Amino acid sequence: MTKLTMNKDFAPEFTNAIRKRINVTRRTASSSSSSSRCRRTIRPGTKLPAMFWFYPYEYTEQANYDRTLRTENVNSFPNGGPRTIEYLTQVGYAVANFDPPIVGQDAG
Repeated sequence: MTKLTMNKDFAPEFTNAIRKRINVTRRTASSSSSSSRCRRTIRPGTKLPAMFWFYPYEYTEQANYDRTLRTENVNSFPNGGPRTIEYLTQVGYAVANFDPPIVGQDAG
């Protein structure tokens, strides 16, 4: 066997951050999920400054939103682009990403 690549993780603190998925059910019976991240070196119970990224999307029914969750691979290698807010975990922030659905009839 010959090793073909020399893959290296250039940001292990970022890729090893604690990632949690939180499911939320509203009083209207619609549900959504959010993700949160923080550094692995944080002890449980420690208070942290937090950054919330809230970006709702519009859907005509709950099933359309639920379909988007099935395409997400929670086991994929975490990668971030130049504008990824999760990089704030490296300076001690807890980061929460919310993408709640706005469910209603199409106005068009």
